Amino acid sequence: MKVTIHVDVEAALVGPSYAFGHRGPGIRVTIGRRTVEVRRRAAVPGVHTRPGRPAWNQTRRGGLFTESALPLPGVTLSYTRRRLSYGEAVASRFTDTAFDWVIDEFDASFNDLAIATLRYHQDWAVTDCDDQHRAAYQDLIDRLGESAPDFTDKEIRVLDAARAERIERLPNGRTRLHPPTAEVAAVYAAHDQRQNEWLSRITRSRHDFVDIVPDLWS
Repeated sequence: MKVTIHVDVEAALVGPSYAFGHRGPGIRVTIGRRTVEVRRRAAVPGVHTRPGRPAWNQTRRGGLFTESALPLPGVTLSYTRRRLSYGEAVASRFTDTAFDWVIDEFDASFNDLAIATLRYHQDWAVTDCDDQHRAAYQDLIDRLGESAPDFTDKEIRVLDAARAERIERLPNGRTRLHPPTAEVAAVYAAHDQRQNEWLSRITRSRHDFVDIVPDLWS
């Protein structure tokens, strides 16, 4: 008899974190739903730091996690166990932790998910995609994939030139930020208008996508 066991192991260098008190940079190793971290304790004035005593099986975020921490000279060793995925917490059938990002950041995931299923039904689904549906899907792919507007090169030059003028160095070592000029205010107003117009187009595209969801089956 042959038994195959698949275990996902991730290791990474991590930067400072402000979750559950300030933690400095360190190393994180994740095996399945269990994570071990070794982080340098950073003393930051005015920032809450971890207590200097061990903490065992503390419940976090309503029971999604339990965490233990062991302060050592200069570092803190912590062990976190994921008790529930977001899907399990809300009694969803999407219980794998791979869906956590989608559940937590649905707005940020919506367009990418919609584009993925549209592309799948164009070329990979067992159902036939005729020319009419293919064109409709491609139209939505292009519209949902429209990037958010950025500042133009000209606007960036205006902002860069004004930035130094807005900051005044005071004799006591502090700085004073002056109100934006009319030219700078106009740049932000123009960008906000483009942003709002883009959001309106994306919202319309999302509504149009929902209208064709019944066609997306295989």
